[in-house]
Parts: sequence; structure tokens; C-alpha cells
Amino acid sequence: MLDLLRSAIVGIDLLPVLGALSGVVQLWLVGRLLVGRDLPDLVSFGAGWGLAVLLMTVLGTTVGDGSLSALPVLLVLMAVLSLVVEIRCRSLPTGWMALLLVLPLALLISGRVGSEWDEFSHWLSAFRYLDTFQTLPGKGRPAIESCCAAYPYGWPLLGWMSSWWIGFSEAVPGLLNLFHLALCGDLLARVLARYGRPSFRQQAAGVLLVTALGTTFVPKLVFTAYADVSTSALILTMMWLVWHCLDHGGWRTWTALGLCGATLVSLKPSNLVLDVLVFGVGGILILMSSRTFVLRRLFALAAAFVPVACVWLLWRHFVGANLAGEELVIKPLREWNLSLWADILVGMLDVASNKGGYFGVMVLSVLWAFSMLFRPVQGAERLVLGVAFIFVGYNAFLYFTYLAVFLPGDAHRVASYWRYNTHLGLLTALLVALASDRFGHLVPAGVRATKLAMPVMVALVALGPFLAVRHIRFDLDQAKTYLRQTLDQVAAQEGRAITILDPMGSGLSHVMASYQWNGKPKMASYTTAFDGADMAHYRNMLSLGQVVLVLSWSAEVKTALPSLTAGNYAVLAEKDGTVLATFPYPGNVEPKVFP
Repeated sequence: MLDLLRSAIVGIDLLPVLGALSGVVQLWLVGRLLVGRDLPDLVSFGAGWGLAVLLMTVLGTTVGDGSLSALPVLLVLMAVLSLVVEIRCRSLPTGWMALLLVLPLALLISGRVGSEWDEFSHWLSAFRYLDTFQTLPGKGRPAIESCCAAYPYGWPLLGWMSSWWIGFSEAVPGLLNLFHLALCGDLLARVLARYGRPSFRQQAAGVLLVTALGTTFVPKLVFTAYADVSTSALILTMMWLVWHCLDHGGWRTWTALGLCGATLVSLKPSNLVLDVLVFGVGGILILMSSRTFVLRRLFALAAAFVPVACVWLLWRHFVGANLAGEELVIKPLREWNLSLWADILVGMLDVASNKGGYFGVMVLSVLWAFSMLFRPVQGAERLVLGVAFIFVGYNAFLYFTYLAVFLPGDAHRVASYWRYNTHLGLLTALLVALASDRFGHLVPAGVRATKLAMPVMVALVALGPFLAVRHIRFDLDQAKTYLRQTLDQVAAQEGRAITILDPMGSGLSHVMASYQWNGKPKMASYTTAFDGADMAHYRNMLSLGQVVLVLSWSAEVKTALPSLTAGNYAVLAEKDGTVLATFPYPGNVEPKVFP
């Protein structure tokens, strides 16, 4: 662990931290200009991001050649105007404390590079594309190396707003996730402070609730380019806004809800379902909770949905004309996995039984909500009811996708079911914060007032990451580092078609090569441990490329390439057996597990 910690500390890079902070602060300032200074910093940030998404969608899909080069300049001008207003008001926001608390962790991940499958298959390519070309992919525009080019680009947009200042960095997305979580911690601190100005201790407690004590805090999601954390943070933001609107529904609050909803739908295609669930829950709670102004509130809720609909409709029209076939779709009924309906349910229950913290809180909320269905609800009960509706609705949607969208093998193993449920994970932190506020008086006063409470919590937030560095800097895995370095050297074969043979690997090598080579050289074909390949398959793979890169050895590969000598190395060779380069495995020992 000491070697890993030393590598992480040596790799600290201030530029990505400053870039990510600048992106967050810039959109936070824009949001303050739109929705005022009374709402939490998390809401202001989401609203500013929502305006940026609206502008990007309109400019990128309907105006001229879709150039977005003017967008960062416009947002910077708005942020500067907002900053002038903030300085004149002399009101320091509370979120700075949460951001300060996570800075040590931010420094620890500031040197991080991509290492996970979906980062290479889409997300990092999307981040890099916006930074490089300042437009959205489509007909007549530069090609993108991605499996999911039709995904919306709201999340890469935030990365671009950060890299616009410092240049492209693979560390920026993970830092943005972390800072977004910090603002979530600030919102929870406000709940703990009963919406007064939270203390440093309450800020530390809020940050802990969304990180180390969070029911869905998964480092391999948080510190990567995945959009799951931002999805969860926006769900938290919107549910808090829906709850807040029931009693304090001014136009700024409804505007914030609509802009945050527009941001949410711009992250992933399936997030439209989450938007519909949140707005649907808002309508149900208005009908159940309000005795006056029901129609006015329902109209305000419908108006708040307009930005969501605009972003979604514009993007769907653009995809149909430019990126059709670049995403998962609902299959024809005859191809549904109806024979697996029971296996899918059992698989979902099996996953839930192994994640007791999150599912336990959610099941309790559902049981509590059921008891409230036939009586008036108020206060925090309305939020519990809303969370329960969303949990049940979203899991019903996931069950539908396993039946109607996924391939049979993925449906049978309920692929990524836990990961998808992390999209609702921060709602459990909100419920815990509300419970702490409601039942905090049951904790002995001596325990609540102890002088050790604040330093202990601050130490956990600030110093804990250095003790858990193995789980945080997973990108320093020796096998993954070796693979990236090898592919980087092979990239010198620009203009040639390369066949990748990796019969012991998981397939990470081919998505990593697709991202890292970026079409130069071209990946002609590949094979992995899951192909079940025979000799005919290998001969066909070899016929498609000009050069072969052997990353791992199997009996079939040795037979298909008799002119090459297997050893504790990867090898790049011509098809006639001429060796161009060898790349010794770490320590000159063949890995027991290939990435």
C-alpha cells in the first residue's frame, strides 16, 4: 500500500483540480444569476448546468454547422456578471466548506487516468471529442470512436467547460463527480442545520453521508468518467426541489427544477424515465398534500417540464437524422426475453440481498409509504412517499429493460442491476439526514456536544482517503498500466490495420485500444476470452489485419502463429512472423489475471 500511496502522491497534478473547480464554480455562478441566492449551492449548480445544456442542444442540433465554439465564451461572460453581483452582495455561499473538505481526496485522484471498460468504450471519447472539435458528432462532422455515439452530451459538456481552461485531462471527470458529491454534502448539511447556515461539523457530516457512509458510494463509479454519480446527484437535487416546491414554490424554484431536469435527461438516454418519475411524483404529492392552489401548482410543474421536453425532443430528432443505430433500443416483442421472466426476478432479488444498506433503507421507505397512502401526509413524510414511488417505478423499468432491451445472457445475469440502482443512492443519504434531524434529540446531549465530534469527522473526510488509497487509485493496477503503456507504443503503427489477439483477456484491451488509437492505427479485429474461438476464427481474424498484436497466449494462438515464440511478453508482429516489438510483462512474469 505504501508504494501505491507514494505513486499517487508523486502523480498529484494541480491543473485538473483547478480546471474541475473552475467548471463547477462557473456553472454555479450562472445558476445563481438564474435562480437567485436563496437556494442551495447544489441547486444553483444544477440550474447553471441546465442552461448550458439547453444552449448546447439548440446550437449543436439546429444552428448552422453545429459549432459550439461560442458557448464557453457566453457562459464565462454570464459567470463574470454573476460574480460582480455576488461581490456586491458580499454573501459567501456555504458550499465552499464542503469543497474544502474534499480537496485532499481531489489531490489524491488528480493524477488519475482512465482504466475502466465504459470509460474507453464511450465516455472518455465523448469528453475528448467535445474538447477537440467543439461540436456534436453527426453527419458531415468528425467521426467519434464510441460504441454509443447517440448518447446525449450533457455530461461531456461539463468536462469541456473544465478542460477549456487547462486542456484535456482524463482526471477531470472523476474530480467533477467528487465536487458534485461535495455540493450534495452541503445540501445535507443544510438539512441537518434545519436550513440555517451549517457549521463545519455539519458540513463534514454531510460529506461523510455521500462518501464513506453512503449506501452506494462505489469508487469505481465515483472516480471515473461514468455519468452515474451525476445522475444520482441530480435526482437528489430534483427530489429536494419537488419537496421544497410543495410549501415554497416560487418561480425561481420551479425554474431550477426544470433546468435540473434538462440536465438529467442530457446525461443518458434512459434518464428520461427518471425525469418522468420525479415529475410524476411531484404531481402525486401536489394532489395528496395540497388543499389550495392545486391547479396553479400542477401548471407550474408542467411548465417546469418544458426544458426537459425541449432538450429531449431536439436531441431525438438530431439522433434520428444523424446517429441512428448508435444506441440500444427496445426489441420487437418476438425477441423479448419472456422465458427468463422468473430468472430475472430471482437475479434482482439476489443482488438486492447482497446490498442490504441501500435496499434496506429503500424497502423501509416503501413500507412506510404504504402506511401513508390512505391518510394525509405532511413534512418529511411527503419526501419518504416520493422516494418510495421512484424506487418502485425505477426498478419496474429496469425489469422491463431486462425483458425487452438486453441480450438473453445479460438479462439472465441482470447485468449492472446494482450499478443502475446507484442512480437513486443519494436519496437514501437524504432520508438518513432527515431521520438524524428528526430523531437527533434521542442521542444523549453529552455525545452530541462532545469536542471530539468535529475533529474526528473532519479527519475521516480529509485523511481517510490516504488510508483507502488502494480502493481510490485503482487505475494504478499493474496489469492495466502495462496494457495502456503497450497500446501507447503500438500507436506508432499509424495508418496500419491491427488485429488484437487477447484470448485470456476480458476485452478491456480492445475498447482501450479503440480509445487510445483513435482510429490511427485502425483496429481491424479482436478476440477475447469470451469468444470461444476455434482455429478457423483465429485464421479469419488474422486475415483482416496487416499486423497482429498478441497480448496473451493460448494454445490456439500458438498454433495459429507458429512462427512466433510464446513467452512472458506481448508481441507485435507482421503476419509473416517478423517481430516488430516485444513488451515484457511486469516483472517478466505472465499475469495470473489479464484485464
